[in-house]
Amino acid sequence: MSRKLDGQRFAAGGLGAAILDSAHALVITVDLEGRITGFNRACELLSGYDEDEVVGGYLWDKLVPEEAIRPIRRVFAALKRGNEIPEAYENEWLTKDGRKLVIAWNSSVVRNIAG
Repeated sequence: MSRKLDGQRFAAGGLGAAILDSAHALVITVDLEGRITGFNRACELLSGYDEDEVVGGYLWDKLVPEEAIRPIRRVFAALKRGNEIPEAYENEWLTKDGRKLVIAWNSSVVRNIAG
């Protein structure tokens, strides 16, 4: 897996990106559309996907099994309407080699100045 040097990553993403990348927990950041904007090192190690392979794509493009896509898209649609999303839930996650893993998630909505 290719990885930017720590200094380059720190400069590109700031202190927050450096902290999230060093976390041992899986950390994915997504926009309101469900596009992945951040994918830390723990996610790379578990999924087999490099950050560059998933950032910019939708969460469900590679990581979510077919049967779970509709429910997850409904969550994002509700979020866009201003509704809250579940704080904790479980779903399967696909690895690059096709394995399904059950992931327990905790979600937080972080809004920028534009909302």
